[in-house]
Amino acid sequence: MSKAGKRPYNEDFVYPDEQAASNPEPAKVFIVCDGVGGSDKGEVASQLVGVEMYHALKGQDVITDDDIQTAIGKAQVSIDGYIADNQIEQAMATTMTLVGFVEDGAVLAHIGDSRIYHVRNNTILFRTEDHSLVNEMVVQSLITEEEAKIHPQKNVITRAISGTDLQLKPDIHRISDIRPKDYFFLCTDGVLESIDDNYLVEVLANQSLTNHRKIEIIDALCSENSRDNYSLYLLQVETVD
Repeated sequence: MSKAGKRPYNEDFVYPDEQAASNPEPAKVFIVCDGVGGSDKGEVASQLVGVEMYHALKGQDVITDDDIQTAIGKAQVSIDGYIADNQIEQAMATTMTLVGFVEDGAVLAHIGDSRIYHVRNNTILFRTEDHSLVNEMVVQSLITEEEAKIHPQKNVITRAISGTDLQLKPDIHRISDIRPKDYFFLCTDGVLESIDDNYLVEVLANQSLTNHRKIEIIDALCSENSRDNYSLYLLQVETVD
């Protein structure tokens, strides 16, 4: 799901679409990107990175750290090419979150302040750390997590994918302990304006709700409360070989 929310246009991008994710040979790689606001063509940057990285990694039973770094490099080249072809003067950039299911579990990678959660029952087993100014301030105990939510610089990110002039590395995390019914939840910061970790777990752990209904509930909250674009991918593990 990806929506403009209260913004005039949508700079978020999710890939692949719902149909490709659930067909008889479902996708193994899932990506959510958020074009950086304030820069030019954020919606183009998010789409270029999402599509380029998906096609670089799809179908692989093993995804190494080098594979992810190479995919990011290809995405950066695509951004450079678009800038050159369209004579764009301002920078183009995007966040990136990726979950890939491989032979030995799942590989998670991210750059920026879009997040990935691994949830089992009513517990968050893993959550990515935002590459943002306010998160660095929280880590340094300069502000609290509650203060970070309303900080005037809460949208300032410290890492984003742009052109090849920027050498950057993603945070990569590997999970071998995956069980049926586990959730992987990818989302942009627009979603995080409306739900916190406790509410996310409350919704996902509610066995009386279908996954479709869980998405509807989050969608409704974001539609009402989020000022930004908001996008998410809700993935639930059915079986584990």
